[in-house]
Amino acid sequence: MAIKGVIICKNEDSHLAAADIGWGEGIVVELSDSNDVKIGDTLSGLSRGYMVTPCYNETSQSVLTVTVLSGGLPMDAACEIVSNEFERIAS
Repeated sequence: MAIKGVIICKNEDSHLAAADIGWGEGIVVELSDSNDVKIGDTLSGLSRGYMVTPCYNETSQSVLTVTVLSGGLPMDAACEIVSNEFERIAS
């Protein structure tokens, strides 16, 4: 099942990002190149569970490959996994 998510937090050093997939859930992804994605970008074609998957960045209109590292987690937990030094969208 293809999932759409918005990048909420990102760690440039580890190339990890958390995507908000709705209903308070997030997934953690590893980016092949962290410059491909910015906070606030919408990615479609994501999935749940561990897998390498191509997805589409609707914001920059580009295709990229990510490794999905988690199933649905509480959004705070997904950001905590990515954390240490991450940028976050202001509430």
